[in-house]
Amino acid sequence: MRTTVFTAQERRQRREAGDRLARMCQIRLISTVSMLTALFTRVIPLCGSAGWWMGAVCMLPGLATYGLLCAAIRSCGAKTLQEAVLKKCGRAGETLVRLLLGVLFLLEGAGSLTALVTAFTEGIGTEGTQFTMALLTLGAAVLCLHRDALARGIWLMRRGMLLAALVIAALLAGMLRPDGLHPVLGPGGSALQAAWKAGCTLAWPLILLLTAEPAKGGRLRAATVPVFFSLGTGAALCLIYPCEMLIRETGLAGTLLLPARHLPAAAATAAHCLGMLGAFLSIASCLQLGAQQLEMRRRLNWLPFALAGLLALLQLIPARRLWLALTGIMQYAPVLLSVWALILVIRRKKCAE
Repeated sequence: MRTTVFTAQERRQRREAGDRLARMCQIRLISTVSMLTALFTRVIPLCGSAGWWMGAVCMLPGLATYGLLCAAIRSCGAKTLQEAVLKKCGRAGETLVRLLLGVLFLLEGAGSLTALVTAFTEGIGTEGTQFTMALLTLGAAVLCLHRDALARGIWLMRRGMLLAALVIAALLAGMLRPDGLHPVLGPGGSALQAAWKAGCTLAWPLILLLTAEPAKGGRLRAATVPVFFSLGTGAALCLIYPCEMLIRETGLAGTLLLPARHLPAAAATAAHCLGMLGAFLSIASCLQLGAQQLEMRRRLNWLPFALAGLLALLQLIPARRLWLALTGIMQYAPVLLSVWALILVIRRKKCAE
C-alpha cells in the first residue's frame, strides 16, 4: 500500500482548509434554520398556498445584499467582511461591524431558542416552564463550545442530517398533491402584501456567511444549499397541506409543528428530531460565533457563558411578546448591513490604493 507523507506546511494547510469547511458548514446551518423558521412562522401562515413562490420573492433583497457584499469584498482582495471593512473604513469601522455581527448572531440565537422552547412547552406539551427549558437547553449548549469542536461536530453530522431529511422526503412522497400549489395567489392580494412585509428579510442570514473565509466551492456554493433547501421544504409544505390549513395556524408553536402534525408517525418523529437538533446546534453556534465577534482581538473565555445567561433571562419575557420583538428588530438588521455594503462599494478607491 502506497502511503503519502505530508510536510509540516502541507499538514497545516490541510488542517486550515478543514477548519474553513467546518466553520462554513456551521454558519450554513444557522442560515438554514433561520430561513426555515421565518418561512414557517412569518410567510406561509399569511400567504398559504402562494408560499412556494412568495418565499423566493422574499429572498430577493437578502440575496441582492449578499451579492453586493461579495463583490465589494472581492474587489479589495479581502477574505471576510470584517477584513474588507478594516481595509476600507479603518479600525473603528471594523469594531462597529463586529459589534453589529455579534448582535445579529445573538438575535438569531435568541430567536432559535424561543422557537425551540415554545415548541416544547406549548406544542409538544413538555413539563417545565419557558425559563427552565431555556436553562436546560443553554446549559447543554455551553458544554459544546470548546474551541472548534462544535464546528467539526456539525461537519461530521452533516451527511447524517441530510440523510434523515431525504428519508423524511421519501416518506412524504405519497402525500404530495400538485393541486396544493393553487390558488396561486393564496388568500389574495392583501395577504401577499402582509407576507412580503413580514418576510422581506427572509435571506438576511446569508450575510453571516461572509464572516468566515470562503471554503471549497466559494461564496456561491455556500449560499446555494441553504436557499434551495429552505425553498424546497416550503414548497413541499404547500404540496402537502391545502391553503385553508396553512393559514389556520397563527401561533408560534402551531406554525412550527404544522409541517409534521399530520404525517405518518415515523415521519413525524424523524421531522421533530431533525428540527430540534438543528435548532439546538444553531443556538450553540450563535453563542460561539457571537462571542467571537464581540471578543474583538482578545479571547474572553467567560463571554459565551455571559451571553448564554442573557439569552436565558430573555426567556422570562412571555414567548409571544418576545417573538414579536425579536422578529421586529431583525427586520432592520439587513438594512444596517446594506449600509455597510454601500460604504464598501463607494470607498473602492481607497482599497485599490
